[in-house]
Amino acid sequence: MPSFDAIVIGGGTNGLACAARLQKSGRKVLVLESGAEPGGAALGHEFAPGYRAPGLAHIVNMIDARVEREMDLGRHGLAYASLNMPSTAVATDGDHLVLEGGAGERVTGLSEAEQRAWGELRTQLLTFAGVLAPFKAMTPPRIAAGVGNEYMKLGKLGFSIRGMGRDNFREFLRMLLINVYDVLNDELTDPRLKGLLAHDAVLGTWLGPRSPNSLIHLLNRLSGQVAG
Repeated sequence: MPSFDAIVIGGGTNGLACAARLQKSGRKVLVLESGAEPGGAALGHEFAPGYRAPGLAHIVNMIDARVEREMDLGRHGLAYASLNMPSTAVATDGDHLVLEGGAGERVTGLSEAEQRAWGELRTQLLTFAGVLAPFKAMTPPRIAAGVGNEYMKLGKLGFSIRGMGRDNFREFLRMLLINVYDVLNDELTDPRLKGLLAHDAVLGTWLGPRSPNSLIHLLNRLSGQVAG
């Protein structure tokens, strides 16, 4: 009977990434998947002759660039259909709104005043997203172990947060647990822009725009580093 150093149950994206990292470190790994093919949410489906798309993971902006390099995903067939996908809020009167570029860098269809308001909010949100980004890449610290290096990791991140300045630090703490609905209503007036951003914030979650903590999902989206 064959033996393995590790058995990974589930051949979705997380299971495959885990198995690949274990195998790369020299372990003998077995992946068990109940479906006919591995891939999970990223598994492609042919919805019309000659046309395939992932069943769920149609947006992959959260792929960590380091994981992409370490696993050599390009050699295994990873290719992006587009790195610049505009988001559009369709209006019944034909006055549509379009967000383009990185995190809505360019917006067409807004008034000059709303353009300024969005620019200020976008800058602030990107600052907060940049502060949170390292948390996604770090191994959870072993606080109970009392290891000095673990406390140093948290301390370093704490200093980076305080480095935003007093006003930004207070606003960061306020926004961290707030819902995206309140933030957008406080800072913006255009219902198309607010609806588009609220949709982005709750996409792929079980939350609504008024749910507590829904803003943090928008920050998570803004911190995506797909393709580096």
